[in-house]
Amino acid sequence: SSSPTTTNFPHRKELSMSLKLFLSPNATIKAHRKANYLYRHSHDKIDTNLMILLHGAGDTHQPYHALAKKMNIPQCASLSIHASSIDQGFSTLPFQLGHTWFAEMDYTTGQPLHRNNFKLTTSLDKAVHHLQSIISKLTDSDNLGGGWLPERIFIFGYSAGACLAMETCIHRTLNRQLPLGGAVCIAGGVHTAQ
Repeated sequence: SSSPTTTNFPHRKELSMSLKLFLSPNATIKAHRKANYLYRHSHDKIDTNLMILLHGAGDTHQPYHALAKKMNIPQCASLSIHASSIDQGFSTLPFQLGHTWFAEMDYTTGQPLHRNNFKLTTSLDKAVHHLQSIISKLTDSDNLGGGWLPERIFIFGYSAGACLAMETCIHRTLNRQLPLGGAVCIAGGVHTAQ
């Protein structure tokens, strides 16, 4: 049976409950989920493409949600994710500075971690794994309206989010997975030495 959303707007896609629970496992109300992610349908109600937005270290996902809304890309839904989402998922910064996708600094010395530092590479691998899990759930046909094809998913990342976007694309290529539609990376890049 069809829901009112798919009947009125047949090209709209809704996130699956399994993805919502994955992104915000402890949420009991919608406001709790909004603290971890924000999903927006395309303004033209045709969600053929999806842009995943990843913030920089210590930032939040809300400005990126607003950016996607201002860009108003036709046939493109958006999903902005906060690095605090997912239980035991990404990294918490010290001194209540927020969250980031992976450890990129030694907070006892204030020095950046070297490219092949064990802490950096393991936390970045973990972040790539989590983002891959999100992408897998987005391509799953359990989503109301069907899942997105990988080539219809784009990642927009800033700083640490840009690094995670690039590393995820490299991981998909090295593991012979279907490529994503693309990545827009600002002020960030590849951290690992391949």
